[in-house]
This record gives sequence, structure tokens and C-alpha cells, in this order.
Amino acid sequence: MGVTHVIRANEHLVNTPRQVLIYQALGESLPAFGHVSVVLDTSGRKMSKRMGDMSVGSYARRGYLPEAVLNFMGLLGWSPEDGGEIMSLAEMTAAFDLSRVSRSPGVFDSQKLDWMNNQYIRASSLDRLADLAQPFLARAGLGGLERDWLLYVLAVVRDELVCLDQLPGYIQEFLPDTVALQAEALSPLQQATAGLVLDEFLLRLKTVKEGPLPQQQEQVQSLLKQLNKDLKAREGISGKAVFMPIRAALTGKCTGQELYYLVPILGKERATARIIESRRQAGA
Repeated sequence: MGVTHVIRANEHLVNTPRQVLIYQALGESLPAFGHVSVVLDTSGRKMSKRMGDMSVGSYARRGYLPEAVLNFMGLLGWSPEDGGEIMSLAEMTAAFDLSRVSRSPGVFDSQKLDWMNNQYIRASSLDRLADLAQPFLARAGLGGLERDWLLYVLAVVRDELVCLDQLPGYIQEFLPDTVALQAEALSPLQQATAGLVLDEFLLRLKTVKEGPLPQQQEQVQSLLKQLNKDLKAREGISGKAVFMPIRAALTGKCTGQELYYLVPILGKERATARIIESRRQAGA
């Protein structure tokens, strides 16, 4: 078969003398045998499918990109001389040398894989991610989303994605016309100036022109900047006192995407509906 090297886990070391004898009995040339440490999990336990460790198919079903898994697996128990981590198959092939294989066991750190997959998601084109995301969206009942809207959402949230099966969760937060206010969101909505801020924001929101979402983003960004400037000059309020009530009313939370991304995603009608209902819930 032309096999020149046999490299396997050190638990097969005990098999080697027997196999050497077989080669010799057949009069065949011996391949070079090498034995490397097994792969451990972060608790120091040997990885095993019998212990419930995930299969490659499981990672695919969660939306880990193939090149991220390949890159991660290539660095288990081996590292390039320059210490690089994000590497293509061609780069790993060119850099590989048996002398760099570690004598210590490789550790399968799922957090490291998550980080690496996030790096590959960030580097992928939006069109490719949109295509790869379709099975996950369909499984969540989100098939048929408008393509340009999906691409814009991906541009906004992809830096936060560890794997693609998280995307439906983000999208499901953007689709309802109302939100349930978390306890933390009540305080900014019940500030004395919150009603004034939201009234002024809704008035200016009507001026945003329909069009490509990136263009709407620019309009909203300018709108918010001017709103903050005008309310500071006129009412002496600015910063958090302006932006927090708007965020709380739109999301029901005090954290999330930048407002100038969020408003184009929601659209003017949904943003308006959310603000009206959130004010009713907060009694503001």
C-alpha cells in the first residue's frame, strides 16, 4: 500500500512489536512508527464518544464552520513555529513538521473552538453566512426572510456569533411588535424626562426616508446625534438620559445593539409600536 509512516495514539504502543514481527515475517519494509499522546478534555479526561463527547456531525448541526473545526483539530498536539493559530489547510500542510508535535497530551478546549469559530464567522462573507444559516432559520420557523434584511442583520450581529445556531435567537428578538420590559428597563423609562425624550424621538423618526438599510442607518445615526445635541441645549439632558429610555423602550433591556443599527432592523412602524407599548407597560 505504500504506507511509510504510522502515527497513532500512544495507547497502541503495545501493539507495535507484534506488527513489526508481521512485517518481518512477510519480508516487507518497516514503516516508521510514531506514537503521540491522546487528546484530553479540559478536566484531564481522555476524549471518548462513550463518554458523551460531541461528534463532528454534532458540531456541523450547531453551525461550526468546517474550516474552523479543521483548523482547531490541526492544532491539537501540534503548533507551528511562529505560534500562529488561524491557519488554512494549505498553511498547516506547509508548516507541519513532526518535530513540532508535542509530547504532552493535546487538550480539546471547547472555549478555544468557540473563539476560533467566531473568528471564521467574522471573516466570512455575509452572502456565505446567509446561505449557511438557512437550515438553522428554517428549523426555527424563520425561512423566507427578505435577503437584504438578513444580510444587514448578519452584518450587525456576526461578531457576537459563536456558531450559526445562535442566529435565530437574535432574529426572533427583532420580529415582535412589542417587548416584555425587564426590571432593569423600568428605571430609565420612568425618569421624569423619558416621556419628552421618546416624544421627540418618535417625531424625528418619521423623517427617516425608506431605502437601503445602510442608508437608513446613516439617517438614524445623524438623527440621534442631533437629538442629543438639541435636548442638551434646550432641556439640559443628554447622554444616558437620552439614549437609555429609547433603548429600553425598543428592546425591553438596557443592553444590546447600537440604536442606529437597531432602528433600521426594526423599521419605523415596529419601532414606533414598541415604544408606545413599552411606555404603557412602564406607565410613562
